[in-house]
Amino acid sequence: MTAKIHEMQSAVQSVFNVDELRAQLRKMDDVKLSEFGEAARYMTAIRANMGKPSLHVYEVQLQEAKAEWRRRHPKNWQSESVKELQS
Repeated sequence: MTAKIHEMQSAVQSVFNVDELRAQLRKMDDVKLSEFGEAARYMTAIRANMGKPSLHVYEVQLQEAKAEWRRRHPKNWQSESVKELQS
């Protein structure tokens, strides 16, 4: 997990706008996109920030990773969200 967090931190330093982030996410394969999303999700967690709110940049990265995943797999995420609502 430490390596993923390190990758996430370097992504924060190298990405300055949403359009650049989206371009980077489009270039990632599904495995890398999933790992990036997991790291972003972790960095938005309260425990990762010692009880303080997460940095906005991590929240944006998580939103964009989710959007890219949904763009690639429209049927998969819709069926998952329906399952969540039904349970």
